[in-house]
Amino acid sequence: MSDLLQFRMTKPATMVYPTVITPKAYGQNPKPDAKKSYSTSFALDADHPDVLAMKQMAVAAARAKWPGLNISEEVKAGNLKMPWTTGDKMIERRNKKIMAAGKPASDKLDFLKGKIVFKASSDFPIALGVRVSGKDIDVTEDNKSIHKEAFYTGCLGLGGFSYKAYDAIKEDDKPGVKAYLDIVHSLNSGVRIQTGGRSAAEAFRGVAGSAVDESVIGVEELSDDMSGL
Repeated sequence: MSDLLQFRMTKPATMVYPTVITPKAYGQNPKPDAKKSYSTSFALDADHPDVLAMKQMAVAAARAKWPGLNISEEVKAGNLKMPWTTGDKMIERRNKKIMAAGKPASDKLDFLKGKIVFKASSDFPIALGVRVSGKDIDVTEDNKSIHKEAFYTGCLGLGGFSYKAYDAIKEDDKPGVKAYLDIVHSLNSGVRIQTGGRSAAEAFRGVAGSAVDESVIGVEELSDDMSGL
């Protein structure tokens, strides 16, 4: 991928749905032979110093493939896909989906309000790093089982990406720019955010503690679990 335009984040941002340890097939009920990939999104504040640079990199990839095309107008018209969206749009899409199923609107994605969300993925294993006790180390096949919990929704992290424009494949598809995920580095800090599913900790908060002998075991408040897509 040496011909792709590359970018490395300069300031941490919140990771959303990181799937970087084990690849995952997407969809409600993927087939056993469905393609699996690695991915994560980064939620950035509107004034984050990398927002403009990341958008410019994607636009540059589009201009390189389609010289003379008014990229801005094509994006606004919905004719060209870009690897970012807004947190407000994600919240709106999620609530429309769950309300259509007869369920009440959810506040689980409210942490994305006002954010710019960049998504990147890769069909191949990516380079991983993690901060442990103030030191930055590589995550390898030998130690990834130890550090896998350092990659979660809400964790602060940094990413490296390669950008490339692509043509539409199917008749109803649209062309756009893809952000390939190259590197993810977890700062191993940040509040875990539960974005879906049920929390056993919340369901039994206050009940589990009453079922044990506090003088023998010592009861600590259960932390919220998190499940992604």
